[in-house]
Amino acid sequence: MWVETAENTIQQVVSQKPVSFEEQTYGIRLTGIVQGVGFRPFVYQLAHEWGLTGTVSNGPEGVKVVLTTDQTTANRFLETLLANTPPQALVEKYELESLPFCSFQTFKIIKSQAGKLTNGLKLTPDFAMCSSCRAELHDPQNRRFRYPFITCTQCGPRYSIQRAVPYDRAQTTMQVFEMCPACLDEYNDPNHRRFYSQTNSCPTCGIQLGWYTCRQATAYSSSFLHDTHWILDRAHRALKAGKIVAVKGIGGYLLLCDATNESAVATLRERKHRPTKPFAVLYPTLDVLQREATVSVQESDALLSSVAPIVLVRPHTTTSIAPSVNPGLTHLGVMLPYAPLLELIAHDFGKPLVATSGNRSGSPIIFKDADALTELSQVADFILTHNREIVLPQDDSVLRFSSFYAKQIVLRRSRGLTGSVNANGLTSTTSIQLSFGASQKSTFTLLAADNLHTSQYLGDLEDWETQTHFKHTLQHL
Repeated sequence: MWVETAENTIQQVVSQKPVSFEEQTYGIRLTGIVQGVGFRPFVYQLAHEWGLTGTVSNGPEGVKVVLTTDQTTANRFLETLLANTPPQALVEKYELESLPFCSFQTFKIIKSQAGKLTNGLKLTPDFAMCSSCRAELHDPQNRRFRYPFITCTQCGPRYSIQRAVPYDRAQTTMQVFEMCPACLDEYNDPNHRRFYSQTNSCPTCGIQLGWYTCRQATAYSSSFLHDTHWILDRAHRALKAGKIVAVKGIGGYLLLCDATNESAVATLRERKHRPTKPFAVLYPTLDVLQREATVSVQESDALLSSVAPIVLVRPHTTTSIAPSVNPGLTHLGVMLPYAPLLELIAHDFGKPLVATSGNRSGSPIIFKDADALTELSQVADFILTHNREIVLPQDDSVLRFSSFYAKQIVLRRSRGLTGSVNANGLTSTTSIQLSFGASQKSTFTLLAADNLHTSQYLGDLEDWETQTHFKHTLQHL
């Protein structure tokens, strides 16, 4: 029988059978956000510490652990798993069951079981870059120094690159990037923090940048060698010169320009056909932001979280931001770099950047490279792209906090918050129920048994491209 965990608590497993010290084979099933968060390597390492034998694998229901031991040890092992889950994991249900006896020589991570998404498994959202990867990104002695796609088991794209369940490299758009010997050694090393990291890559075997110059609404390739240093230097020079650069991010393309340059911002408004609606601003660090705005503890925590959303804050009267960024408003939407590519661009620039969705006003965010080269060439002066495909596009999530009680208010649920949500309080059903939000700020929610999947913000359904985008997301789920 499934056991549900209360929110933010871990329940102790109490066996219904008398304690036996005879070895049996047990199965542990865990559901929730348990794939793409380093759960299998965590189970593997813990099992080896305990001297246990068995297997761990991903499947359409979540994570399955099989081990042969006595009942007391099986119970305690499960208790330890639940009390020490990886930082990004969220176990919502678990089950310990007896299985036919099987003898194992060691403990292994085995091939995942294929299948369709079933009850209990939650789709894992994209995670902002972790502090360990950020430190390596800026370390000249590290082999991933300034590699724009550094990730590990605790950070990087998940939802936006996943084609199917269970979560494995072969089921994502990372499939086409074959790991080099050094990355493969890390992947197979139980003592390495990238042990079994499905998004593992490096400058030798990983994702490549591309750079295009836009002239007369046509994009021309400027870098056939995909040289990261050369391309990032060109992006820096372009932004310093007041140009507009379209950059392929985690969930789609962003349009960047110097947020302190009134002329650059005005040009972006004119080309994007967005006369007054406020732009979001990307700050290089929290320290730089705090010099220009009042940021509460709750707001800074949100900005630094694995969601890394846009947060509405109150800018100081002495802010360097151009007046046309948020005309006539008391609040400014700000964010910090959540992807290594954005981290490098923002770090090099050193000042705030406008970072708005790569589209024309009213249309959905552009995420396909071919569309970016044809449509964004009419808006941007340059296009910085890469060759990792995006499956599910997403805008940035937007939050604000209430004035008196600092309660979080989600204004736009998207990157970092997209996927499955807790269905507590809803009655389990054998039918599939689909509900739709308002047409102007469209989303949908899919309820299947105990699983509640809420889509990302999809845009205004008056637009034909948004309708196509809406259908694409719904069919994928």
